[in-house]
Amino acid sequence: MQNQALDWDASDGIESVQIVMLKLKDLAGDGRIQLEVPAKNQMDFHDYAQEYFGEHNR
Repeated sequence: MQNQALDWDASDGIESVQIVMLKLKDLAGDGRIQLEVPAKNQMDFHDYAQEYFGEHNR
């Protein structure tokens, strides 16, 4: 995962775009994880993932 700008079409009336939730599932179907930034958190998703996963963050 890398923090990069997301593109959107302003003519659709969208003011901004940000990642707030990511669901991961292993290919064997043995487990899954959902990471969601709390609504009132000022941290962006990538910083939140780094804090949560630490040295295991991709």
